[in-house]
Amino acid sequence: MNTDDHAAGAGQRAQHDSAVGLRGPFGFRFWCVWLRATCAGVVVFGLALAFLSDSTVLRLLLVAPSDAVFWGAAPIDPATIAFQRFVYGVLGATVAGWGTLMWVVASTAFRRREAWAWQGLTVALLVWFVPDTAISSFHGVWPNVALNVCLAALLAAPLLATRRAFSRSAVAG
Repeated sequence: MNTDDHAAGAGQRAQHDSAVGLRGPFGFRFWCVWLRATCAGVVVFGLALAFLSDSTVLRLLLVAPSDAVFWGAAPIDPATIAFQRFVYGVLGATVAGWGTLMWVVASTAFRRREAWAWQGLTVALLVWFVPDTAISSFHGVWPNVALNVCLAALLAAPLLATRRAFSRSAVAG
C-alpha cells in the first residue's frame, strides 16, 4: 500500500469512527490500547500462576480460598500439594498462552479492523467465561467467579465499544 492509499484509508476510518461514535477520548485507538493492556495482564497473571503459585499473594488470594472449599480446615497432604503445584503450573502456562494469542490478535488484525479478529476474541471470551464461571459457581469457588467477572468485564468493554467498527459497512483498512 502506498502512502496515498494509506492516508485515504486512514481518512475513511476516521469518517467511519465518527459515524459509529468512536471518536474523541474513547475512540477506537483507546479501546485497542485497553484491550492490549488487558491481554498483557493476562499473560503476566498466567506466568505468575505458573511459577509463583506458592507466593504469599497468590496463596492468600487464590490458592487458600480454593483449598478451603475442598478441604476445609483439614491439613492437605504433601502429594496433593505437589499435584496442585503441577496443575497451577500448567494452568498458568495455558492462561499465558491464551493471553499472548489475544494480545497478538489485538495488536494486528483487531487494530486493522478485520472482522474475524473481533469475532474470534468475542467467541474465545464466551467459550472461556461461561463454562469456567459455571464450574466455579457449582463448586462454590467464589474468588474464581469474582476474578472471572472482573477479567470478563475488562475484555468485554473494548469488544462492546468497538463492535460497530467491525460491521459489514466498516471501512477496510
